[in-house]
Amino acid sequence: MPVEDREWHDGVMERAEAPEVWDLPIVGYRVVTIEFSGRIGIVAYGTRSEDERYAPSTGLYFGGGFVLNDHSGVTHSLDATLPWDSLTPLLALRHLTVVSASADADSHIEVKFDDGSSLFAGPQPPYENWELVGPRGLNLVGMASGGDPRISGKLG
Repeated sequence: MPVEDREWHDGVMERAEAPEVWDLPIVGYRVVTIEFSGRIGIVAYGTRSEDERYAPSTGLYFGGGFVLNDHSGVTHSLDATLPWDSLTPLLALRHLTVVSASADADSHIEVKFDDGSSLFAGPQPPYENWELVGPRGLNLVGMASGGDPRISGKLG
């Protein structure tokens, strides 16, 4: 983001205006798989239409730190680089349905589920901390430095 788009507040440089926010086309998708590998993946499927051979799918992948707010209001600060047994709260997301999902021009992403749970991640240098793949060719990658995520495909 250009420096002219930022202002100083109490010694901290901040964006002068709220970042642009995009609604992500995954509302109604249901979590089917939680993947534990080099990064953590939450895979969800939408409803297949009559003209589609397969149901549309999406994968949200985390390579570092992110937050899970569970259905009871407990906040879990999780990190894909830590031992997998610290990530077990993610298993509660299986079979939940996405009720809202958004990303912003500062490389933050938030996904909310039908039981009140939510996932949130932002930039985390030195690497891209999160990536949303699909549906229908969408690829959205949160940048390590913040600022506009890399986007290919269509957001809508």
